Amino acid sequence: MTSRTGRMALPILLASVAVSFAACGGGDATPSPAGTASGAEPPTSATVRVQAFEFAPDPIEVPVGSTVRFINDDATVHRLSLEKDAVKANLDRSGGSFDHVFSKAGEFKYRCLIHSGPGMRGRVVVR
Repeated sequence: MTSRTGRMALPILLASVAVSFAACGGGDATPSPAGTASGAEPPTSATVRVQAFEFAPDPIEVPVGSTVRFINDDATVHRLSLEKDAVKANLDRSGGSFDHVFSKAGEFKYRCLIHSGPGMRGRVVVR
């Protein structure tokens, strides 16, 4: 036969474990987005798409410190050249992309080195 003390110990033990788990879960349950501190504003970004051998939008205007992502939606490879920054990047077939941070104000011309004859040129205006 079990003693009365033994029967009372199990419910008390279970109750204490439940209270311990509940105490561990305090605080705000909403996590901050990856890479940003709580309350900080994410960096400004913009997108330029390559479609039908054209850059769009053109020109694009962004504030200093912005990241511009160039995305290739064409079925062919393009070779992007940012003339003022002497940056070159391959934009592989559909889905290829390249990010560039514009850290100073000015007008930045870019073009496709492979197809610049047909007019594949654009501008990023950084204010």
